[in-house]
This record gives sequence, C-alpha cells and structure tokens, in this order.
Amino acid sequence: MPNTSTSNSNNKTTTTSNHHQNMMANSILKIPGLARPSSAIERQHSFPVDMKQEKKNHNNLTYSFEQFNASCDDAWNDKIEDKISYPNLEKNSQNSSNNKHKFGNNKSSILIKEIPSSESAQGLADNESSPKRPEEESKASYHDPDKLKNGDPKLAKLKKLLYEDEITDLSLLRTITWSGISDEVRPLAWKLLLGYLPTVRSKRAIVSENKKREYQNLVAQYYHNRQENDEMYRQIHIDIPRMQPLITIFQQPIVKDMFERILYIWSIRHPASGYVQGMNDLVTPFFVTYLSEFVPGHSFADVELFDVSTLSDETLAIIEADSYWSFNKLLDSIQDNYTFAQPGIQRLVNLLSRVVSRVDKKLHEHLENNSVQYIQFAFRWMNNLLIREIPLRCIIRLWDTYLSEGALSSTYVPSNNFNDTFEPNSSSMNCGTPFSSAFHLFVCAAFLRFWSKSLLQEADFQGLMLRLQNLPTFHWSENEVKLLVADAYQLKYAFSPNHLKV
Repeated sequence: MPNTSTSNSNNKTTTTSNHHQNMMANSILKIPGLARPSSAIERQHSFPVDMKQEKKNHNNLTYSFEQFNASCDDAWNDKIEDKISYPNLEKNSQNSSNNKHKFGNNKSSILIKEIPSSESAQGLADNESSPKRPEEESKASYHDPDKLKNGDPKLAKLKKLLYEDEITDLSLLRTITWSGISDEVRPLAWKLLLGYLPTVRSKRAIVSENKKREYQNLVAQYYHNRQENDEMYRQIHIDIPRMQPLITIFQQPIVKDMFERILYIWSIRHPASGYVQGMNDLVTPFFVTYLSEFVPGHSFADVELFDVSTLSDETLAIIEADSYWSFNKLLDSIQDNYTFAQPGIQRLVNLLSRVVSRVDKKLHEHLENNSVQYIQFAFRWMNNLLIREIPLRCIIRLWDTYLSEGALSSTYVPSNNFNDTFEPNSSSMNCGTPFSSAFHLFVCAAFLRFWSKSLLQEADFQGLMLRLQNLPTFHWSENEVKLLVADAYQLKYAFSPNHLKV
C-alpha cells in the first residue's frame, strides 16, 4: 500500500520547489537590461530549445537590435505610458510573425518600433506627373482601403492624426513619432512638434500664409537693405559653400541664396548672439525635410539630387519661410549655446564628462591619462548637434526623436553654471521646449560610448584626437541611430540631477 503521507509530502515539496523556481525566474526577468535566461528553469516553463539552433543564433553576426531588445527587460521602460495600440514590428523572424500584431503591455515597444518604410510614399508618387502637398495625397490614401490593406498601420494612424482629426493630439503624436517618422508626413509632423503650426487643422493654412508673408517682409526690410561691407553677411557668405560638400543639392546657387537670407535675417534679429559659425548646419535638416514635401518619393535619396530650380517661386517661398521659422524655433530653445562665451555649450560639455565618467569609467580615465579634454572634441558635437559627425540622412531620423522628446522630456539635469554648484530643479536644459538639450547630452554620451573599444586602442593624444574628429559614420543607417537613441533613452532614465553632482 502506497505511503500517502510520503506522497503528499513529496508533492508539497515539488510544488514549493516549482513555486520558488517560478519566483526566481520572474525576479530575474525584472532586472534591467538582463537577458532572459535560457536555463532549465525557463525551459521547464516555456518551450523546448533546439540547442544547435540556439548556438547558431548566438553566433549570428547579424543579430539585430530588435532581437536583442526582445530578449531583454528594462525596468525603466515602466516610465513610458502604454499608449500605442497599433502594430509596427517588421518580420524579423518566423517566431515573431505570429506576434507582430500584438503590442499588449510591452512598454519597451517605443524603443524597438521600426521606422515606416518610404515605399508607401514612393508608391503614391509613381503615377503622379507633379508633386502634391501631403494633405492631398495623404487624405486620398487614408480613405483608400486598397492602399492601406498592405500598408503600415503606424503611417495610417499618423495620417489620421495629422490630416483627419480637427485637433491633433500632440501627446499622442510625440509618442508615435519618437521612434521615427515616415518621409511623406515628416514635414507637417515637424512643424507641429516645433509648435510652428497650430494643432487645429483649420487654422494651419492661414498661419502658414501669414508666416510666409511675414518672412518676405523681413527679407525686404533687412536683407535687401544691408550694408555693402556687412561683416556678418561676409562670414555667412564664406561658410555656405562649406556646408555639406558631399551633397550636391547644397551646391546649387539658388539653395545658397536661400540659406544666406535665412541666416542673415535670423542673425540681424538676434543681436545678443548674432551669427555663429556652425549655425548654417542647423538649417540643413529643416530645408531637406520641407523640400521633400514637393519632391516625388519624398525620401532623402530623392531630394539629394533634385534640381531645386524646377520648382515655382511660390513653392520656393514656402520652403524658405518654413525653414526660417523652424530654425528660429530651434534656436529659441538653445540660444545660450551661441551668446557670449557660449555658456550653454560649456555646461553641456562639462556634464558630458561627468556622465561618461560614470557609464564608461575606463574610457574616461583613458582620455584623461592622455590629456584629452572633452571641450576639444565635444564642443563641435554641441555646437552643431552632431550634424558634422553623422550623415545628414541619419540626422533627420535622429531629429524625429529630438523633436518628439523635447516637450516630453522630464529629465532635468543641473545647469546653473559650469562649476560645481547645482540646482536640481533648474529647467534651463530646455525640457518642455521644442528641443531638449538634456536628451542631446545623453545622445552624445551614447555616441562616445559607441566608439569606446576603438578609442581605447589609441595610445596617445594625437591618435585619440584624430579618431574623435574623424569617426567612421559614413556608412551609418537607421539601425545605428536606433541603437544610439535607445542607449540615450536608458541613460536619461538612469540619471537624475543628483547623479550628476560631483
């Protein structure tokens, strides 16, 4: 006769053991950044693992960020509101194909959403003899079930938000656009994120027309009446040809004239800073984005070789005015970067040193031991917002996140002076404005850490400086940008004002 008490005891022991294993597995999965275990505990409660296939996957050199992110849990992602209810994951593997329409409660989805492909935008333009405003073709595609049947649900949601809703929900817009914006809707999305155009759809045309006329009046008042020997104009005129020398569109005379007017008028209207070298770079993302609105295909590749002189004077006036007012909005957020002694940049460089000393102490000490000061390489990163370090096509994608992050940012870092005195509640890092310097700080920290391995191989000051001033980013694509902003996002939530104190 079986021993009932012994059997019950064994069952209780097994149940207790299983319960402890479940608790252990669950607790492990809550540790930020820790890969989900492939131990016997997980296998017992999930599914059988093909060890040959697992080893093959482990050795796969094309292991994507999405696959890595899907295998990790980040506790700080709990700070993201789970507002996204649409699918947007590409088919990375057969295992993910069954789950591609399920975001559920995955609060890290904002980091791993794929950028919408421009194929849908190109498809809309294939049969068009002349470019149209996005309002026209986007509305048509939104109501066309055939075009949306195999399209991107995120793009459809954006089009509804931008072109159908009478009032655009900015909070929802920022949440969606943080992970990238499709080429065909980016111009309007940027204008709304910057606060340049109103969220009320019926008022946008009037505001846009008024802004265009106001800018044209400024051109007539200042640019056409400038002095013959204007030193500021002379410096702008010298800097323009140096701008993006590898992109042919910026070598077109009509484009150079537009940039001269934009930069001169802004500088003459802001005497506290005036023109500072590097400002010309900050206009380029806006110009390319707003030009793409009138280029069939809308993508950067289509814009890069486009002949701007083929556009009408009215269209050119719209692009120039939009670029000016957007540039104006951006610099309003970071004007202390360009006033006397550029205190904003010095403060950011100082804070960058402190962040890196905590996240990559070995690299920080290596730079210090070789007498490399952060101001010697990071000044340009802050002055030009990484535009001279990263290809323009990637900068435009990065600015999707920058503009979405700006008014969403809740990260306040010390910013009183660039000394050791701090006010944790200071808001001069431009959180709550179209551009957040705080997030740019963490992007720069992630950017430096990205090159840590190669920098540690440099043995002297000269080697380090040559490497830092000529980082090999020419081949970069969206994937590298996604890695960069994902790392910056984690740094943003890992740091608080107190963490940056000495």
